[in-house]
Amino acid sequence: MEGCEDALRTQRTEADDSFGMTRIGELVTLRPVASVQASKRVIQDEDLTWEQFHYAHRCFIQHIMKSEWLDEHAQALLRFFIEIESSPFITRENGKKALLTYAACMRRNWMDMMKGGGEVFNIALINDELLES
Repeated sequence: MEGCEDALRTQRTEADDSFGMTRIGELVTLRPVASVQASKRVIQDEDLTWEQFHYAHRCFIQHIMKSEWLDEHAQALLRFFIEIESSPFITRENGKKALLTYAACMRRNWMDMMKGGGEVFNIALINDELLES
């Protein structure tokens, strides 16, 4: 949440007159640099607190539901986050940290496969063996 608010403030205050080129399909367009500039307060997924993860994935799901994601991918990711939050690992010592690390790695791998255009694994199925390691 803090990162989104920071990005919104940054977008309105920095580089208002600067433009950069971006490619959309076969077209090259100009976009304000501030609209594509990453927040200086970015926190890697695995470094989020459990509360930040809780709010971040809900925000992420809202955005993908509004975008042109395939419904099966959006639903799989939604089920993945539900499985992570309801995992019995939460109650273990360092369980939340293990779940955050697992979620970050699996989501990153899954999205990389999805971007590559190939077949993706079912992210909603939690690999307990991998989580244990």
